[in-house]
Amino acid sequence: MSIVGWKWENFKPAEVLSPAGLEQLERGVLLMQTDFLDKLELFRTFLGFPLLINHAGLRFRGYRSPKENYETVKGGEFSFHMQGLAADLSCNGCDISHLHDMALKFGWHGVGYYPNNKFVHVDLRPRLSNTVVRWQK
Repeated sequence: MSIVGWKWENFKPAEVLSPAGLEQLERGVLLMQTDFLDKLELFRTFLGFPLLINHAGLRFRGYRSPKENYETVKGGEFSFHMQGLAADLSCNGCDISHLHDMALKFGWHGVGYYPNNKFVHVDLRPRLSNTVVRWQK
């Protein structure tokens, strides 16, 4: 995989990858899981409006390396962001509670709601049941 082979038309590599992830992509290694990116692309189509991941100075909201995860967001040791299976989403001009409701309906495995920070976390963590793992902070 390289930037030339990027197939997700609604998202640029810099929107879903951290600086470390972009560096690896230039070497031909994609650190986001393709099934996650495929689902993210379908979710964007399902919603009918653009999603924001890495934007306006907000970085490290898609893939992040272990070092980036710890140093920038104090993320968990087993963060799904480091496994290429998660992203924190927001949108311009939409109600974040609506985005949260749509994420729950769409079939993500994990959905976190952060209304004060105006984003929704989605992931494809391994499923132990058909129940969506959900939380609010």
